[in-house]
Amino acid sequence: PTLYKTPSNLYYWDSNFGSKRIYSYDGNTSTLLKTFDNSVFGVNFLSNFEDILYLTGPTTGGASATYYSVNAGVVATSLVKPVEQGVAMSGLYYYINGYKLFSTDGSDASIAEIDDLSNGLLVNPKNLTLLGSDIFFLAGDNTEHTQLWKTDGSVQASVRLTEKGFVSNTGSSPTTLTVFNNKLYFNTSGGAVYETDGTEANTTQAIAASSIKEGGIVMNGEYYYSLGNNFLDKLMKTDGTTIT
Repeated sequence: PTLYKTPSNLYYWDSNFGSKRIYSYDGNTSTLLKTFDNSVFGVNFLSNFEDILYLTGPTTGGASATYYSVNAGVVATSLVKPVEQGVAMSGLYYYINGYKLFSTDGSDASIAEIDDLSNGLLVNPKNLTLLGSDIFFLAGDNTEHTQLWKTDGSVQASVRLTEKGFVSNTGSSPTTLTVFNNKLYFNTSGGAVYETDGTEANTTQAIAASSIKEGGIVMNGEYYYSLGNNFLDKLMKTDGTTIT
């Protein structure tokens, strides 16, 4: 079974001869919540907001996916349609669907479009990450590599943060996003790690380009990443000042 945890509940799903079944578990007893029959694609847990779990049900043939919410053990169809993990800020849940950024308080009636990113010809917005009172995300356009963007959650307020040094002719663009030491750290395709406080002036290189393969794990106040080439991999860490 695949597990998913909200603050107060544990959910999981399993397969049985093509059917997908969603259960809740209270630590002692499993309760069947819903069965999807004859699925082509599996049930995909997407994200949660407070104690509400949002998921995409299976699709059959070329049919569109149906979205569901699971709240206090009750499964219902939902108009909230996140395509990846969203973020909570100021009592609202922000999520991306298609090229648009939405907010909701958890109810269908409260869904509001915050930004239509396609108006700026942005491609594949993803990786919503909260730092302070801003939401950061990655998106590209038709002429440049992926760039780092941010919004304060108000309507049509998305602005590009990385511009100098990250355009396509440098061959480097942001990838993973991680909050560390009250800053946002992000890997680049050029093998370096940068940090930012949310302003372009204070977006600086934290770890020099050196074949960084993976990064973005924070544990015990330190940032972990791996270096590698075709012959040797190394696990590295930094407290924000010293690299070991």
